[in-house]
Amino acid sequence: MESMSRRVSQVFLAACAAGCALGDWLTVPRRIPAAGGLMEAVEAADGAASNGYPFHIAQPLRYQQVFAATEFETLPSPARIDQILFRADMAQSTQRPFSSTLANVRIELSTTPAKPDGLDKRFDRNFGTARQVVYSGPLTLSSRMTLISAEEGPMAPDIMVPLQKPFLYDPKAGNLLMEVRIYAGAPTVEMDALNDEGDGVSRLVAVGPDAVEGHPDTLGLVTRFHFTVTMPGPAVSRVTGPAAHPDRQVGFPIAGLNQKDTFLFRYGRTNFTEEEQIDTGLGPQYNGRSCAQCHNVPQLGGFGRVKVMHAARPGQKADTLVPLFSIPLHLCEAPVDRQAHTTSYRISIPLFGDGLIDAIPDAAIAAGADPEDKDKDGIRGRAARVRDLETGAMRVGRFGWKAQHASLVAFVGDAYRNEMGITNRLFPDELNVGVADDKFKACDTMPDPEDRKNPENGLFGLENLTNFLKFLGPVPRLGVTEDARAGEKLFTAIGCARCHTPVLGTAAGGHPALSGKPVALYSNLLLHDVGTGDGIAQGDAHGQEFRTAPLWGLRLRRPLMHDGRSGTVEHAIGQHGGEAAGVTKRYRALPAEERRQLLAFLDTL
Repeated sequence: MESMSRRVSQVFLAACAAGCALGDWLTVPRRIPAAGGLMEAVEAADGAASNGYPFHIAQPLRYQQVFAATEFETLPSPARIDQILFRADMAQSTQRPFSSTLANVRIELSTTPAKPDGLDKRFDRNFGTARQVVYSGPLTLSSRMTLISAEEGPMAPDIMVPLQKPFLYDPKAGNLLMEVRIYAGAPTVEMDALNDEGDGVSRLVAVGPDAVEGHPDTLGLVTRFHFTVTMPGPAVSRVTGPAAHPDRQVGFPIAGLNQKDTFLFRYGRTNFTEEEQIDTGLGPQYNGRSCAQCHNVPQLGGFGRVKVMHAARPGQKADTLVPLFSIPLHLCEAPVDRQAHTTSYRISIPLFGDGLIDAIPDAAIAAGADPEDKDKDGIRGRAARVRDLETGAMRVGRFGWKAQHASLVAFVGDAYRNEMGITNRLFPDELNVGVADDKFKACDTMPDPEDRKNPENGLFGLENLTNFLKFLGPVPRLGVTEDARAGEKLFTAIGCARCHTPVLGTAAGGHPALSGKPVALYSNLLLHDVGTGDGIAQGDAHGQEFRTAPLWGLRLRRPLMHDGRSGTVEHAIGQHGGEAAGVTKRYRALPAEERRQLLAFLDTL
C-alpha cells in the first residue's frame, strides 16, 4: 500500500507545479497617531495604551478583537494566517524576560460583519461565515523584553502564537475577528495597544470562557500576522508586476529549483516556524521555541532584534552561551558564571543566501587571507580553521558571528541544540550551563537525540531546516542610481572592499541551482579585529575577532553590529577601528557629498 507520506508528497508536488506558498508579515494597525496630529508607522512607535486582556489577566475569560479589512489592503488575497505575534507595552521595558504557560487556551479566527468600535455585545453575533479554531490546548508565551533597537522602542514583537491550523482570510469577505477563550491562564505582561475610535481595532471582553455577552470598548492589541500567499511555481522564482519590487521578493527560494527541491524548501519552512514543546525536546535550557522567533525580519529566515547572551572565563572557547529560558518547573535555569570575565550580547544573523555561502569552496575564502599583512595595508584577515562536524575534516569556517562552523548543516545543528534544546545527530548531548548533572538529568525527560523524523517526508528536523536555508534566496539588490554607482567606486577606493569583498563564487558540479554561481555577499568571510570584539573566543576566533559580516540585505537590517549598538549605517561605520581604522579615517575625510553617495550605494544592498 502506498505510504501516507508518499501520497502527501505527490499531492504537494502536483499543487506546487501551479504555485507554492511563501510568507510575509503585516502589523495591524499599520499606522498610529503621533505628535501634531500626524500618523506614524506602527513598527516604529509604541501605542498609546496597554491591554492586560486576554493573556495577562490570570483568570478564565472570553475575548474578541476585530481588525478592519482595510488594514489588509496590501495583502494579496486570499492568504493563510499561520502565526500571530504581540509585543509588550513600553512601560514593561524594564522587566526581565518571561515565559508563562497558559494551561488551556482556545483561539478562533473568523470573518465578521462587525466593524471596529461596533462589536455586538453578544459574542456569537460577531462571527462571520468563515470561522475556524486555529489553536487549542496549552500555550506558552514568552518574550525577551527587548526594544526593537539598542536605543529606541517600541518593544520587539516576539510574543508568538503559532497556529495549529492556518486560517484562510480574504479581506474582501469582511473584517477579521480573533476570539480567545482562556480556560486556565497565567500572568504574562501588559501588551501594547491602541484606544482610539477609528484606529482599526476594538475589543469585547467578559469574565468566563463561555460568557454569552461582554463589554465592548475601543481598546485593541497591536497585532502582527504572518501569512502565506501563492507564489509562482518552481520554474519561475520571481514575481512580476507591482509585487516585483526587490523588497517584495525577500524570502523566496533561489532560482532554478525543480519540484522536488521546492517540496523540500516548503517542508523546511514549516519546520522553521514550528514551536517546540517539552514532549518534542524543548529545553531544559533554551532561547526560543522556534527558529522563526529569532529569524523573522523582514521575512522568515531574516535577522532578529532580540539578543542572546554569552559569558566566558579566561581561556574558555566552548559552551559560552547562557540560555535565557528554562522549562517548567524552572529548576534547571542557567546561571551566569560568577567567574566569567566577560559577557556579550548578540543579535541573530540573517540567513538569506546561506546555501550559496555553503557552496563557496574553502580555497576561495582562504585565498583572500593575509594574516601577516604582507601587503602592508593594515588589514590582517585570516581564515578560521574548524572541524566540520558533518565530515570530521578540518575546513574553513564561514557561518556564525565568529565563523565557528564550516558547513550549513553543522550551523543548523548547533542552533537546534543550543537555542531550542533539540539534540540531534551532530549535537547528541544537551547543553547544560551551570546545573549539577543529576539535577539536570531530572529536568531532561526526553531521550537523546530528540530530533525525530517527519512522518510526511521521512526527514529529520535537522535535514528539513537545512534544506530550507540551503534553498532560501539572498536579498535581491535594488536598482542602481548614478549616486549609487559613484558610491560603489568610493567603497572600493577607500578600502571597504578589502574585507567586504563584493563577490565570491560557488564551486562547479554541485546542486544545479547552486553550482558555479556568483555570490554577491560583500564579505570575504574571514576573521578580522576591527575594534568591536566582545572578548568571547569561539571556534578558531579569539575574543577580539569577528567574521566579516555580509552586507547583502543591509538596507533591510536595523539595528547593526553584533550587539545591535548601531541604529544607522553611518554609526556602524564609525564603530570600526583596529584593522579598519585607516578605512574609517578615509571615510570621515570624504566630502559630505561623497559620503552621501557611498551611503546611497550601501542602501541598494
